[in-house]
Amino acid sequence: MTACTKKVRFERVQSPTLKGLGFDPEEGSSRGNTVCLHCGATVNSQHVKQEGRAGRMKHQLIAVIITKQESKGKIYSDVNDFKAWIPSEEHIQEGIVELCQEEHLTLPDEPLPKEDSKNFWTIEYGLTHFINLFTLRQLLALLTFTAEMHHAYEAMLEEGVETERAVAIVTYLGIMMDRLADYNSTICHWHNTGEKVGHTYARQALPMVWDFAEINPFGGASGNIVGALTWILEVIRQLADSGQSALVYRTSGSQLPLGNGIFDAIITDPPYYDNVSYADLSDFFYIWLKRSIGFLYPEHFTDLALRN
Repeated sequence: MTACTKKVRFERVQSPTLKGLGFDPEEGSSRGNTVCLHCGATVNSQHVKQEGRAGRMKHQLIAVIITKQESKGKIYSDVNDFKAWIPSEEHIQEGIVELCQEEHLTLPDEPLPKEDSKNFWTIEYGLTHFINLFTLRQLLALLTFTAEMHHAYEAMLEEGVETERAVAIVTYLGIMMDRLADYNSTICHWHNTGEKVGHTYARQALPMVWDFAEINPFGGASGNIVGALTWILEVIRQLADSGQSALVYRTSGSQLPLGNGIFDAIITDPPYYDNVSYADLSDFFYIWLKRSIGFLYPEHFTDLALRN
């Protein structure tokens, strides 16, 4: 930390041992409790939460991680080497506003469930809406993909592709984009040992993450858009090769719209009472599906009262 500005400055260091680093990277913070680097005063988690709820908690870029094209491993670079490559937040904000106006898109400003403190830890720190879980860069990327999916659907119809086929293709693209969102939020942490990005739902909750990794959607690293598409294609091939068709219903598991005695067995995953808020947690994906493919399935995306 520089004394004149009271701003934290990060420097890249490397050593195979803790002693060689000259400091303990885990020292000074535990479960939201930390120590002021300027004066040494203890800052407890309640104060941090209070500052977050007051809108005074921000994020700062620490390092840039580069993938190698010809070999494994990563290159960890100082932020100063890439400042000229990183657009300002004002520039990105202008791009988001322009995109939303031109494509008639909306930001994911749906609120997180305020009454649930077990599965949604970010609320205590002032991150109360889904939009708070994304950086401006991430929002611009996801909204751009959403707009291009709409364009792809219109282009397929203009080229004479059957409507049902076009709907199916864009639906798969919607799932692909949900996978991208899972690896492109401020809840994504960095796997130090695997040197890769972890996804949002590494656990059955939206935890508070103190340092997060932000991917380049086209960068070729884990979680990128090509990887998301590859996963979707593999599933499609596996299902197509099974020779069995599938029926998907949006309904209660206790009241299936099917006749009696037609199944050999019914397998279900228990709801675990209210220990895990599965429905609310899945809204992380719902909000993007609503924007990407909601126009294809209005019967499933018109009941927005609980989510707006």
